[in-house]
Amino acid sequence: MANISLTSPMRSNLLALQNISKVQSITQERLSTGLKVSNAIDNPASYYTAQSLSNRANDLNMLLDSMGQGIQTIKATSEALEAGTKLLQQAKASANIAYENAVVVANVTTEKELLSAIENNGGGIIVLKNDIALSTNASITLKDGQSLVGARYFDENAAETKLSFNYDGKLSNSITVGNNSTISDLSLDVTTNTRIGYDDTGKRFERACIFANDKENISFQNLNFDVDSSSTPSTEKPAGYFAIKTYNTSAQMFGNINIDVAGDYTRGIVVYQNSNLEINDAAVNVKGNNGYSGVMLFQSYIDSNININGVSEINLNSSSASMYLYKNGRINLNDNAEVNIKKGYIAADSTESILQVDDNARLRGNSSISKLTLSLEDNADVEIKANSYFSVDSNIIINSSSAKLNIINGINCFVRANITAVKGAEIMTSSGTYTANQAVDSLFIASGTALP
Repeated sequence: MANISLTSPMRSNLLALQNISKVQSITQERLSTGLKVSNAIDNPASYYTAQSLSNRANDLNMLLDSMGQGIQTIKATSEALEAGTKLLQQAKASANIAYENAVVVANVTTEKELLSAIENNGGGIIVLKNDIALSTNASITLKDGQSLVGARYFDENAAETKLSFNYDGKLSNSITVGNNSTISDLSLDVTTNTRIGYDDTGKRFERACIFANDKENISFQNLNFDVDSSSTPSTEKPAGYFAIKTYNTSAQMFGNINIDVAGDYTRGIVVYQNSNLEINDAAVNVKGNNGYSGVMLFQSYIDSNININGVSEINLNSSSASMYLYKNGRINLNDNAEVNIKKGYIAADSTESILQVDDNARLRGNSSISKLTLSLEDNADVEIKANSYFSVDSNIIINSSSAKLNIINGINCFVRANITAVKGAEIMTSSGTYTANQAVDSLFIASGTALP
């Protein structure tokens, strides 16, 4: 076979064809694999750059998938909440219908019907449709879960319903409540010629128009009290009679509460022995007719607590102690609550009892204060017009520079108190205004004497 000889141009063309074939193979491989290089040997920099970008792309795809799943989960949750809201609205409507139709166990118009409804029913609402005057010395004891309400409880346009009690020579708790009882939309009238009650052993004992002993979840709402023991002989040694008394009990108060008491040691509200009373957005007016002694209107006794919350307004007017705290009793004014002492003094047995004014609450007193700790917190606003004396043996603690204390001294008024105030707190008196530059202890303020 003869040797094949190629000219120089032919060899150049053949080499070019080989290079084209090689490039074509590389291009086809890239198109089929999607890779510029298939291994690190071909081009390490490109290979590892591509690998890193691929890993990053995979991570982003996973995040995108997770985001999609999250969006679907949120969408499903939102739809479930909307469905749940509609279900709750339907349930609420059904509950309201059931409440109005099923919870009422009796509508009563006479004493016999009332006593029978209490005796023959368990928990439920007993509605007084008419005024009822109970027989002399009769009283009511509710079972757990039983509630006593007037006609206005379900119909705000209904006439006020009155329940009357009369005691002659014998005194009982007029209404003794059970656990989870509500007393609402009633006018309660009590007339008695004695203030002395006795227990089963013959021991003298205080009584009340509404009495809760060792109970939970008691509610008072929209009640008017007229309690009169003024016909009691002056020689009788008093034991005390209250409009409302709680003992080791948790209770709530709503709406309008009006209490008018007459007679020596005939009193308003007492929260006693580890009790707690929450007054929520209520208007409470308690008045003790002048000329009687021992008429205390608003009391927290023996480790008990009264919280006055929301936009509640308490108005007290007594010839004796409008507000009294005893043995670690505590009264707290919170939120935008307001207490007005129109007449009568604020007192306690010791400075262990605390009257605290917090948040934006206000205390206004045309009164005197003695033997307690008065604490002013954020934005508290306290103004006391002391006609005779102010803060005898008391502690005043101002814990916020935004709190205000204004003492308006009357003629011949003197003030003796231990005052502790944070820097910037202002104490205003008829003698001038003192701004604390540092914590102050045992500050003495006297009528006609300039502050330090």
